[in-house]
Amino acid sequence: HTDVLHTDVLHTDVLHTDVLHTDVLHTDVLHTDVLHTDVLHTDVLHTSRFWHCRSQRWCEELRRDDGKRGFGWCWSGVGWCWSGVGWCQSGQQLGVKAVVLVGGEGTRLRPLTDTRPKQLLPIVGVPMIERVVEGLAGSSVEEVVLSLGYRPDAFLGRYGRGDVHGVPVRCVVEPEPLDTGGAIAFAVRQAGIDSTFVAVNGDVLSDLVLSDLVATHRRCGGQATLALVTVRDPSRFGVVVTASDGRVEAFVEKPPDGRAPASTVNAGCYILEPTVLDRVPSGRRVSVERQIFPELVDEGVLFARVGSEYWLDTGTPEAYLQAHQDLLQGRRGPLPAPGATCRGAGLWACGEVHVGGAVTGGSFVGAGSTVAYGAEVIASSLGAQVTVEAGASLQESVLLDGARVGAGARVGGSIVGAGAVIGAGAQVAAASVIGDGATVPAGDVLYGARVPAALVR
Repeated sequence: HTDVLHTDVLHTDVLHTDVLHTDVLHTDVLHTDVLHTDVLHTDVLHTSRFWHCRSQRWCEELRRDDGKRGFGWCWSGVGWCWSGVGWCQSGQQLGVKAVVLVGGEGTRLRPLTDTRPKQLLPIVGVPMIERVVEGLAGSSVEEVVLSLGYRPDAFLGRYGRGDVHGVPVRCVVEPEPLDTGGAIAFAVRQAGIDSTFVAVNGDVLSDLVLSDLVATHRRCGGQATLALVTVRDPSRFGVVVTASDGRVEAFVEKPPDGRAPASTVNAGCYILEPTVLDRVPSGRRVSVERQIFPELVDEGVLFARVGSEYWLDTGTPEAYLQAHQDLLQGRRGPLPAPGATCRGAGLWACGEVHVGGAVTGGSFVGAGSTVAYGAEVIASSLGAQVTVEAGASLQESVLLDGARVGAGARVGGSIVGAGAVIGAGAQVAAASVIGDGATVPAGDVLYGARVPAALVR
């Protein structure tokens, strides 16, 4: 039964329904091989896109525009949204905005972060923040708000206007450090966000399915829903204990080693209602992990969903190196970087490169870089204009743009900053971090060292 059924395109091989009751059903595109519903009842259902689908799945109770509840069918790969409300499956529209926290100083990655924000460090040639936004774009988040604090001009110069991966990006700058809760509240108020939104940490790389997290949030009806992951060592994270219905029973921020009550931890991705931020006074430093979440636990309005997708906190040198390996070894997608092409077994490159030596094990060589005859590069990432001289050896390392490794030098499991020089015959290993423009003298041996940048700009 319908009073108005309007569609520009309705294409289906099988459309089966026992009861369809609506006053207004409007869609521009409805394309499906199988559409089956027992009951669909709504006063206003409006969608501009209704994607192609093949497999059907029951969708949770859905809040409509008028605040009532409706029921319907949802399909894998299908979704609709309107006015910030909707449901969908992986890769489709969510109708929500995202706040990305990028204000931290990145102290664990110094000296690299003495000269740039952590989120502008490249991950196989692509700034970390762009890989984070790429994941949000894949879930069709409608806008990204970058909450800036440390070295904001570096972001403003790149992302002050325009979009990233087709998603509009807006930058807001904290007047002073406000901690996580204060930063989220400041960004939301500056951007005028007044509906359910996503907040994510800008130094976490993940393949979390946001649509599943949004669906959990709407089903549970809480004030906030956390994405959780299971880790071996939970002592570095916020540990979350949940009941069988997903309600959070305890939130313990960074418990002592060996005393964590669970192995499920805060993944740094939250679905939040704006009312949560009523707890954050304007301009006040507030930690969402240590102050807001425990309050929500006490009130029984904090929920969580445990995911099994790829997830990595890139905040340490070891984790930053791991992020590169996961791309180079094909654990995240078929290409390590946009535009990369395979130039032989184990060699990916962008643009014109000069490779005379052996490059193996899944390595990336950036445009304009040179690997001299007699050099060896194994499972490493080289930025643009990098030089590896004859007899040098790199293994599971990252060299940023313009770095140079002298003849006979060895670099293993370490990071060499932009424009830095490793002298002939030197050895750099064990997660050493060499700052931008620094020089390691010929013949020096460094293990787990931090060498300051030559110039802090």
